[in-house]
This record gives sequence, structure tokens and C-alpha cells, in this order.
Amino acid sequence: MVRCLRTSGVTSRIEMHTNASLLTAEMAKEIARAGFSRIIVSLQGMDASTYQRVCGVRLDWDDFYTLFDKIADTVSVEEVTPLWNLV
Repeated sequence: MVRCLRTSGVTSRIEMHTNASLLTAEMAKEIARAGFSRIIVSLQGMDASTYQRVCGVRLDWDDFYTLFDKIADTVSVEEVTPLWNLV
């Protein structure tokens, strides 16, 4: 769908917002190749235990946090926001 939007000229910006809990390295590469203007990954916590408590997903924090390092133009924490007093 992203490739279709990109080639159609319907819009100049295509963004995705995700918690990335199901994202794999291969999926991240495909998403990057698809042509998104921006991908926003919400880190539902700043460590594995908080992420698991909030999202219910156990993950390797180091692998997860660095998933986009090799394919992203920038990786940064733009804003820290309390989430429903769970953090």
C-alpha cells in the first residue's frame, strides 16, 4: 500500500506510528524500503520490564531498541510522556 501511495503522487508524506512489538529485523528493512516519510516507534517504557508490563510483550530490549539503527536516518527519543500511571 505504501509503495502504491508513493508512486501515485496522492500525498507527499506517508507516516506510520507503531509500538513495534511484532517487528522483526527483516520486516524493518521491508518497511524502510517501502517509502515511508517517517516511522514513529513508541517505546512503551525505557526498559524491557516496563515495556512488558505496559504492552504484555516480552522482548530482547537491546535488539528491539537498536532495530532501526542500521537502516534509519536518525534514531532519537523525541518526547517522554507518562502513560496511564503504569510507567
